[in-house]
Order: sequence, then structure tokens, then C-alpha cells
Amino acid sequence: QEELNKRHKNHRLVQAMLELALLLPLSFLFFIIFLRKRGPMVTPLMLALGCATLLHVFIAVHEYFPSQWSKYILIVASILIIIRLLSFLVKLSVAPKPERLMLQYSQAYERFLCPVCEYPIRIGPLKFLFWTRNSVHSVLNGKNVNMEDIEIEPYTCPACGELLYDKCEHCGKIRHTLLPYCEHCGQNKENPLLGKTEPEKPRA
Repeated sequence: QEELNKRHKNHRLVQAMLELALLLPLSFLFFIIFLRKRGPMVTPLMLALGCATLLHVFIAVHEYFPSQWSKYILIVASILIIIRLLSFLVKLSVAPKPERLMLQYSQAYERFLCPVCEYPIRIGPLKFLFWTRNSVHSVLNGKNVNMEDIEIEPYTCPACGELLYDKCEHCGKIRHTLLPYCEHCGQNKENPLLGKTEPEKPRA
């Protein structure tokens, strides 16, 4: 009986090692793809697959290892995951990707906020109003501000000093200085904050 129990224990240990040898590389692969190939199609899929494999890893650890072992294994795994996540967030905040900066800038312009410091862009009928990222629509609707009445002119943020609107060097009309293309003529302007931009669009 003792020999049988020993063989059964060894069999379960080998089975656990095989499962972890399969699941851990898969979860690591999904995590790497999630960090490097982020997008509207890839991100939800990789996040779901990564969570599913991690769940199977926790189940395997809890099922095949003693409860005392599994507790320490889960603690160490949680610490490693948190450290990796924090390092990723710090790296993202220090050196964000150009695509993420572009999205941040365009969304800030849509809300009439400075893309750098989120101070309200007070021009035209917005000169004496105050709003935030979450309250911009309620403020504009409450004051009956017509967006078509807002005449854009060269503007510098008074809070951070960033030039937000200026004349296009190609067509002379007012353009967003932090976005790569002029909305009037399509001229490309390299932005040092966004890094290297795409080549200029061919004009008809």
C-alpha cells in the first residue's frame, strides 16, 4: 500500500509538472502578445486567453501540490505579476507609444482641453467657462454653446505654454499643432512629441 501511494504521488507530481510546463509558457506568450501587439482585435482576445490559462495554472497548483506549497506558489506568482505590471505602467508613463499619444491628443482636442496638461482651451464663447474631461458636454450643452460658432485662432495654453493652434505653413489656415495632418490641406507636419510621422500624403 505504501508503494502504491508513493507511485500515485509521483504520478500526480509528473502530471502537475507536465500541465505547468504547457500552461506557463502559454500564459507568458499571451502576456507578451498582449503587451506588444495591443489593438481593438488583439487585446481582448489575448486578455481572455491569458486569464484562462492563468486560471488553469492556479487550479493545477491547488490540485496537485499541498495546500501550504500552493499558497506560497500563488503568493510568489502574484508578486511577479504585480512587479511586471508596475514596470510596464511606469515604462508606458515615461515613454508612451506614439499611437497612444496620438489618441490622447485627438481626444483632448475634441474636448477642448490641452493635450499636455488638460487645461481648458478657452477660445470664443468658451472664454469664461470651465470644464473637465468628464463635464465638457454638460457644460457646453448647459450654456447652449454652438460648436460651429467657435472661431479657432492661434492659441497657446496659458498653463503649460504649449502651442495648440497655429497657421499651417502650407495653406495658411489654422491647424492643430500637436496632430500630424492639417485638416484643411492634409499637409503633414512632424511632431517631436510623437516621433517620426508618416510620409506626406500625395496631393491631387
